[in-house]
Amino acid sequence: VYEDDLILVVNKPIGIAVYPDDSHKTDSLSNRVSAYYMTQGYDIPVRYIHRLDNDTSGLVVFCKCHLIQAYLDHALSIKEIQREYLAYVEGHIKEGKEYKIEQNLGKDRHSPSKMRVHSKGIPAVTYYQCLENKEDHALVRCRLETGRKHQIRVHMASVKHPLLGDSLYGPASNKEGASRQMLHAGILGFQHPSTGEYMEFESPLPEDFEKVLKRLQKQIK
Repeated sequence: VYEDDLILVVNKPIGIAVYPDDSHKTDSLSNRVSAYYMTQGYDIPVRYIHRLDNDTSGLVVFCKCHLIQAYLDHALSIKEIQREYLAYVEGHIKEGKEYKIEQNLGKDRHSPSKMRVHSKGIPAVTYYQCLENKEDHALVRCRLETGRKHQIRVHMASVKHPLLGDSLYGPASNKEGASRQMLHAGILGFQHPSTGEYMEFESPLPEDFEKVLKRLQKQIK
């Protein structure tokens, strides 16, 4: 999506991790960035600033300098990196109004792969706004103030609007035919660490989002 001497912004496809959880695994976004660096003759380590879930598509920023990594890590921690997501969710939501979910998140002791709302968990804040309703489904924009594991998925499920296709937190049925949780990191913005200029990048809805939308439109008709 964008590259200069200090940063690299890429569009992560669905179905791969940002970083491998096992040294024997080689098909992650970081592996692909490493391969790209090699083709360009860059002798630098791969440094990602934030992660996305395996089945979440969209924008991820990498940096090419350890000093810049410290700057961007700090910017992320003080909420100066803007991240907006698009999601298809269950239910009808009033359009236009922005809602706030402020619910602490912690690990689910019954399932190590899951998170849950927990009063003694880590603070987490998500803002969401309905862009368009499709009968009993809605296209929403989610804005993160914090970046916890599975934050949008857990928060939206907690207010009875789980993501379509989310087998971990959503409904058991999947009549819309979603191949994964319908979540896309569509907008990423931050001040450039060298120039101070605010830069914003946008990623269009991926093909599987468009297919689900068409199915919903057919159901309405």
